[in-house]
Amino acid sequence: MYKNTIIMKRLLFFVPCLALMLASCGNDENFHVTRFYETAAVMYADQEVDSLHLQTSDNWTAQKNADWFNMSPTSGTIPQGAVMWTRIDITTTPNTTGKERIGNIMVTSYEPAGITVYQHSFLNVSWPLIGAKSVGDEIEYVCEDIVADTVTSRQVIFTTYADGATLTSNSAWLTVSNETYPAGEHTVTYSLEPNETTEERTAVITLTSNGVSMPISVTQRAYVAAE
Repeated sequence: MYKNTIIMKRLLFFVPCLALMLASCGNDENFHVTRFYETAAVMYADQEVDSLHLQTSDNWTAQKNADWFNMSPTSGTIPQGAVMWTRIDITTTPNTTGKERIGNIMVTSYEPAGITVYQHSFLNVSWPLIGAKSVGDEIEYVCEDIVADTVTSRQVIFTTYADGATLTSNSAWLTVSNETYPAGEHTVTYSLEPNETTEERTAVITLTSNGVSMPISVTQRAYVAAE
């Protein structure tokens, strides 16, 4: 699934790119273009690599205004009359700061262009949903709490960008089907033992990838006797 998604993204990118190149490579010497295919580069906290695609008809150089990421190449030479695409690779370190990282890439050419690079402070969890809450002057991103029945099994869905991710529980009454995962998309089932008490109880599942952790709170309802 993860590999198929990557292949499909590449196909969706290169087919329209080829069409644009064929359409724009005419004999008009006054034609100039400098643009990114993407609207932004968005990375998750455990992600260390990403890429952008720059279309240019003229020689270009690129600069960045942040130290937390690097990019390559930073310049390109375009033959006269040609329009070319260049992949710009972005490398960084896991975002363990607890805050969003933001930077910009500025391209100098006949026509200037720019793009924003983001790295989230959280991991890529698609279920449960991730919400934002204010903590003083800061915005904190957390997984929404899960409320479960007294006897049940549920799923957590996430994508990690490094091998060796772990998903662990802090309570014996909640167990996960596996605890170690390679890079990719995962749907993981967790099971809850019956809650035979009259009090609800809460366990925490923690997803950790590349040194970044994200807790997921699971509250199990209290036992209710049949009338």
